[in-house]
Amino acid sequence: MGAGASQQGEWRNSIDRWIIRGRLPGDNRRGRCGAPQRPRRTSSLWNALRRDALLMNMPDSPHYRIQPAPGSPPAARSKTRRTPAWLVAAALASVAVVALAALRYRNLQSLAAVAPRRTSANSPPRTAPSDSATLHGEATGATEVVVADPNGVLLWASPTAGPPIALDYVPAGAQCLVHVRPAQILGHSEGQRVLAALGPWGATAVERLSKLTLHDVADIESLLVAVVIDRDDRIDAVLRVELRRPLTGEQLAAGQGAAELREHRGAQYHVRDGRAYLHIGGDAGGGGAAPSTWLIAPASLAEELIESRGASPPLIRDVEALVAHTDRQRLATIIWTPRFLQASGGGLLSPEAAPLADALERLAGPDAAALALSLHLADDFFFELRATPSLNSSPRRLALSMQEHIAKTADALEAYIGASPWHAHGRPVVERLPVMARVAARYTRSGEDQRQALVRCYLPAAAAHNLLMATELVLTQRDSAAPAAATGTASPAAGIEERLAARTSLVFSKETLERAIELLAQDTGIAMTIAGADLQLEGITKNQSFGLELRDRPAGEILVEILRRSNPDRAATGPADPRQKLVYIVQGGEDSGAERIIVTTRSAAEKRGDRLPDIFVGKAD
Repeated sequence: MGAGASQQGEWRNSIDRWIIRGRLPGDNRRGRCGAPQRPRRTSSLWNALRRDALLMNMPDSPHYRIQPAPGSPPAARSKTRRTPAWLVAAALASVAVVALAALRYRNLQSLAAVAPRRTSANSPPRTAPSDSATLHGEATGATEVVVADPNGVLLWASPTAGPPIALDYVPAGAQCLVHVRPAQILGHSEGQRVLAALGPWGATAVERLSKLTLHDVADIESLLVAVVIDRDDRIDAVLRVELRRPLTGEQLAAGQGAAELREHRGAQYHVRDGRAYLHIGGDAGGGGAAPSTWLIAPASLAEELIESRGASPPLIRDVEALVAHTDRQRLATIIWTPRFLQASGGGLLSPEAAPLADALERLAGPDAAALALSLHLADDFFFELRATPSLNSSPRRLALSMQEHIAKTADALEAYIGASPWHAHGRPVVERLPVMARVAARYTRSGEDQRQALVRCYLPAAAAHNLLMATELVLTQRDSAAPAAATGTASPAAGIEERLAARTSLVFSKETLERAIELLAQDTGIAMTIAGADLQLEGITKNQSFGLELRDRPAGEILVEILRRSNPDRAATGPADPRQKLVYIVQGGEDSGAERIIVTTRSAAEKRGDRLPDIFVGKAD
């Protein structure tokens, strides 16, 4: 698992080439570095890097090591301190990709940050303000200064220097924005591994995105998703898609079939299945080809967006502040407000990815008004977390709060993984996650920039798919631990059936649907989740309250009664009545991991082709 002498020599050379970027000469803004800088190699830095390289020998990566080339991990002077980061490196590094794959809304229930391509950053990068470090050493060129940073406190500089993400045709009030560059992601040497690490999420996301945009994902130059709440308080989204190849009129007609052609103020657009397809710009190509930039939005918003003529919309102040500091060259960026995830956006993530939202909520605490996570892959893997503090908080206090929370997470993760049983095929990767997290913590640094808390990290490019794969396995297999540990007698195949047949009691005077399911899950040892996005599409809320008094009944009977009492249509005569919208399905099994119950709706289950239990189709005894 170690590295040979030749590898060690290569490592020494690569560390010598670890360039730390700053500003070009002539930048006289207070606290900025005068030029790209390089740290002197010290024996302590070399030993630490070599030791971590040996630790990070992971699956699918024979030698997981840091090999930065000129112009990669970077540091600029700043008031900074080292930040440990399992959460940022594992959960956060996967949010922009895993969350995109798990993102649900109407016709596109999941969007994936499919995976990264090698890009160059020839322009001078932006760096964080600083007044704490002193430049030492000689100038090695017009744009390079050697920097001594033995304590590792300088804030990493950005690997990119692009303009902010454009907000053309974004609807007013959007509180969650996702920007990805699928073509560049897939073009990177790690791209296919990143996509494979997403498992079924990634494959489903690519398929649905291709179907929605009428293009192969590799032809999508950029995609901006603005999550909105419609008039019925349901989650939906507006997509702005930049295509590498323009569409012809024939392709559009073939792809949309019986799409209805409409016009508003001279702008023509097609409507199909409640979504509007509007050509808004880009290279028109030749021979009547359609423009390469498209707007795909709910039909109800089409006229409003056409009338906006692409003007930047009014957004929440903190979201606007973060957008101003984004970089459209980054391969993936997601901006959100914690309040949005706690309220209307609670069903944004699929049930499996919901713990990511919980982790981010705990990380931000009460002091973060909005957050932005961005990822980039070039010679190295880079991620950045920005946060705007709430009114009475300072960026420094927010950064310290995030640091204190992150510092406690790695040990908790190790304890959780060690105490839980995992599938034999996934266990080796899952058990390496704490090691990956601790190594990532060494190369994560925090600081303050333009009154925003800032956390940045550089890792080898191979870290992206390793962290992503381990996180995906922890999320999708996490529910397998509780049932197996609680009842060691039931076989995996018969576990759910046996537990639902066991008799139990559930009594409460007033609880919500969510709490009732949680209580029953704890009592039976069955992993149960609610597909919030499915319920929202039917206008069903998880917070409705009711009373229940069922004693010495089969757990399955109690579960069905909970769903009947939460059903919006009181006229339903029984579980098999089509008016009984709330149902449950059993996922998993011998071939696909531990079983669990997902509460969903009849229409959503039928649309996905999920098999309903017999009691919901009139086959129960």
